Amino acid sequence: MPLYNDEMLVKVVLKHYQSAIRIIFFDMGSTDDGPKIAISGNREVIFVENKFDDLINIKIKNEAWKDLASNNDYVIVQDTDELIFFPDSPNDIISKLYDWKCNSISHSRVTSYAVIMEDEEWLQVNTRLMCNQHPTLSFTNGTRDDPICLEMNFPPNMYDKPMIFNPNAIRNTNFFPGQHDWAPEFIKTPKSPSVRPLMLHCRYLGRNREKLRTQQTRERIKHQFHLGFGVQYNITDDQIDDRINYIYNSKKNINIFSGFIKYVSHQGANNFLLALNKESDFITKNLIAGKTWEPTVSSAIASLSNKNSLFIDIGANIGIHALTAANCGSNVIAFEPHPANFKILKKAIIANGWDSLIDYYQLAVSDKEGSTMTLFDDPNNMGGSSLHRNFNRDTFFVLTTSIDAQKLNFSNYENVTIKIDVEGHEKNVLMGMQTTLNYSKLKAIIIEFNKLLLTTQDLLAIYSYLFAYGFHDCRVLLNHPKDSWSGDALPAHIPAFKINQDELSDLLNASEVLELLFLRD
Repeated sequence: MPLYNDEMLVKVVLKHYQSAIRIIFFDMGSTDDGPKIAISGNREVIFVENKFDDLINIKIKNEAWKDLASNNDYVIVQDTDELIFFPDSPNDIISKLYDWKCNSISHSRVTSYAVIMEDEEWLQVNTRLMCNQHPTLSFTNGTRDDPICLEMNFPPNMYDKPMIFNPNAIRNTNFFPGQHDWAPEFIKTPKSPSVRPLMLHCRYLGRNREKLRTQQTRERIKHQFHLGFGVQYNITDDQIDDRINYIYNSKKNINIFSGFIKYVSHQGANNFLLALNKESDFITKNLIAGKTWEPTVSSAIASLSNKNSLFIDIGANIGIHALTAANCGSNVIAFEPHPANFKILKKAIIANGWDSLIDYYQLAVSDKEGSTMTLFDDPNNMGGSSLHRNFNRDTFFVLTTSIDAQKLNFSNYENVTIKIDVEGHEKNVLMGMQTTLNYSKLKAIIIEFNKLLLTTQDLLAIYSYLFAYGFHDCRVLLNHPKDSWSGDALPAHIPAFKINQDELSDLLNASEVLELLFLRD
C-alpha cells in the first residue's frame, strides 16, 4: 500500500491487519514517523521517489503483489486509509478468507463506506490502540455515498474497488488509475463471494486533519491536474472549508457490526464488543435492551483491574466480565466449558483485538485435571448451564482442569482476582486451587452462591474455608431478588459495607442468589 505522512493510520493498519503474513508499505516521501512505526512493527517499507504520481502508484499496485503469489492464498491491494472488514466476523479476516479458500473464491470487490469522525473521535482511536483494542469500535459515523464523489459528480460508489484476490488465480490485475476498476487476466475460472466485504474508507478523520491533508495533497499532486488525476484537490482554501462543512453535514450513524453490540460495563469506560447469543437467552435479552449485566459485579472487577493485574474468569459465559477486565488493561485467563458459549466468547475476544491479552480455554474447572463430566444445558439461560442440575435438555461431555494444574505464574502481576460462577460446582473448584489460594498475590475472589444448587450450610462452609486462607473481608456485590440482574452502568467501585458470618447467614435465608467479593491484604 502507498504511504505518505499517515503515522496514525499506520498504527491502525498494523492493528487491523496484525494477522497478515506480510504488509508492504511503499513510502512516497513521508516526513513523519510513519515508516519508522511500520518498521518497528516488523513490517516492510520500500522507499520510492518523493514525487507522488498516480501512474507510479498504479504501476506499484499492478506489479508488487506478483512476488507473493506462490506463498499466499490472498492479497489485499489498497491505500493506507482503506480497511477490509467483515461485519459478522470483525477483525477476524483469517477465518473469512479460509472460508473463501474452501469455496474457491478468486476475488472480490468491496462495499465502501466513508468513515467521518470529529477530531476528538479520532483522538479516541489512539486511546483504543494504546489499550491494544481494535480502532474500528470508534467508527460510528459515515456514509455509503462518498461526499466528494457526490460533490464532483463522480459515480457515488466509485470506491467499491476490486481490492482482494487470490494471486494464484490471476496473471495480471491491470488496475486503472485510482484502482477504481480493473481488467483482470484470470488463470482459473473466476468466482466472487455472494456477499462482499466492507471497505472502511478512513478519509475524514477530523475537521482539522482533513483541512491540512487536503492542502498538503493539493501541493503534492498539482503537477498532474492537467492529466485529470486528483482534480478533486484542485480547490482553494475557502473551497476546502466549504467542502468540510458539506462532508460533516452529510454524516450519518452507521452500524458496521452484525451479531454484536457495543457494550459499556461501567461509567467512564470505553465501549467494547459483545457477541450475542440466541435472542431467547436470558442474558442476551437484557443486553439487547441496553442494560448492563450485573453492574455491581462489573464495577468491582473494573476497580480491581489494571495493566499490572491478572483476572481469572472461571465460568466466563459469553465473556462480559473477562472483557470488562481486559478493557481496563488487565491480562485475563478465561475458562468456559459450554461449546456455544465458548464460541461466542472467542468471537468477542477476536473482535475486540484482545486475543493476545486474553487466554481462553474450553474447559470445566474442577478439582482434578483430565476428567470428563456431563454439562447440562439450560436452553433459556445458557449461563445457567450446570454440571449439577439436569434441565432434561441437551447435554455435553466436557473436559476438566483444575486451577492448580494450570501451574499459573503470578510473578509478573501486582494482584490477581479470581471470579467463580460455576452453578453448583464451587466446592470442587476451590478444592482444585488449594496451592493457588496460598499465593500472596491472589487478593480477591468473586463467587456466586445459588441456593437452588447448594445448601446454606454448603455456602457457609465455603465462607469459612476462604476465611481460613486469610480472606477476612467479605462484601456483597449482588443480592437477588432484591437486586436486579441488570441495570445502568455504575462507576468503578468496591462496596464499602463488610459482612460477617452471622450477617451472611441471615442474607442467605432471605436470598436466592448472592454474589460476594472476598478480599485479603
